[in-house]
Amino acid sequence: VMKNKIKILFLSIFMLFAFGNYLISQLNCDPDNSMFVPITINGCPYEVLLCFNCPPTGDYSSVRVQGWGKTAPCNQTLTDNEVYSLIWDIVMEPEFLRTLIHDCLNQIPPCELIFENYYLEKFEWICWEKWNHGGRVFFIPCENAPYCKTIYEICYDSMLDKYITTLNYGPQTFGDPDEDCPSFIVAPDPPFNQHSSCFQFETSCTP
Repeated sequence: VMKNKIKILFLSIFMLFAFGNYLISQLNCDPDNSMFVPITINGCPYEVLLCFNCPPTGDYSSVRVQGWGKTAPCNQTLTDNEVYSLIWDIVMEPEFLRTLIHDCLNQIPPCELIFENYYLEKFEWICWEKWNHGGRVFFIPCENAPYCKTIYEICYDSMLDKYITTLNYGPQTFGDPDEDCPSFIVAPDPPFNQHSSCFQFETSCTP
């Protein structure tokens, strides 16, 4: 019995690793600048795929929530849109950002240097779909999905010993979500190894 449990454990780890690599490749994430992060929302465990870039790969540093789903059965009382919003609240915490993109954040200046600026682009996908991968349901952006972009300025406050984020530009919508995913009703879970229709999540750009 113990041998069977060990086999099942290694098989689960292998499937999760293979799933993660496949998802990263499918969602245009650079393997060196992406990671799966465990986040608990309202008592339910989730795994969130985060993709990020640092200069010189872009004008600014950037971060995207590129996919997410539960890691275990859990009766979530919040809506999926509320979960998505809370994921972003956690991701945008300055200390979380420092852990996520520490190489980028080494460039962050002290807040007292008012002419030295460090910027971070927050990309929120607006159109989402569900993907049933081997029985595991994951939220992923729809192909060519519209997005909401907000730019923040980050500095380090030495007196408080913490990073501070302030709004610099936006939010601004790119694309037409009302045309690409007009429904705000989250699609039901799709059949095994299939995708659902696209639906719209509220973001920082939602009126």
